[in-house]
Amino acid sequence: MPRKASRPLTTSVPALVVRNQLGKILTRVARHRERVVVTKKGQAAAVILGVEDYLQNIVHTPAELSAVQAAARKSGADKLTPADIDAEIALVRHAKTPSAA
Repeated sequence: MPRKASRPLTTSVPALVVRNQLGKILTRVARHRERVVVTKKGQAAAVILGVEDYLQNIVHTPAELSAVQAAARKSGADKLTPADIDAEIALVRHAKTPSAA
């Protein structure tokens, strides 16, 4: 059963464990929206959180960027793959190139 999209799970992990299991921790953070408080000598020293979590909760998105993102969602451009984008660029470049007759 999938977890609800509620508050992220936060766990405390000693720095030594983080050092030895960083790959696993990064996977948990990225896939399950977990946050990990890294402790050293029992004191909180750092926090590991996923990029999406960071962008949604920590970084303040400028209004201009929010407007561009909203327009991309509305037009469907946010669903384009890198290959789709390359194809669009090639079409525009081809249309602007004078034909050699």
